[in-house]
Amino acid sequence: EFHLVRTLVMKPPSKWIPYTKEYPFIFDYEWPIEDGFGDLIYTDGCDNFLIAEVKSMSPRTGHTQRVKNFEKRKEGREQAIKYAQAWHNKNPQAKKTIGVFVADAKNEDGTEWLVEEKVCLER
Repeated sequence: EFHLVRTLVMKPPSKWIPYTKEYPFIFDYEWPIEDGFGDLIYTDGCDNFLIAEVKSMSPRTGHTQRVKNFEKRKEGREQAIKYAQAWHNKNPQAKKTIGVFVADAKNEDGTEWLVEEKVCLER
């Protein structure tokens, strides 16, 4: 998934650009969480954070691969929520924390990137 993270940072897809405008600074990469590592944390520099969970999907269309991609999407969506909640709870200075799931394969509407805001926590 490193290549996806690199793309988000170096050549963000159009669906990701609104997030990078609002949260222009990378705060952390591969940050530790209780059962693994989160992918990216962005910030606006004013105690607002965006937690990005990134997954790579296969472009193959067979049944087995569709099932695997479905499971990856489900896992990524769950992690975006869980990691945003963990970050927000661990960092009392965080005013707002948004959890976003990002994937690189074609989704239902035919676009190349899937960007879903899953949770928004505020104090």
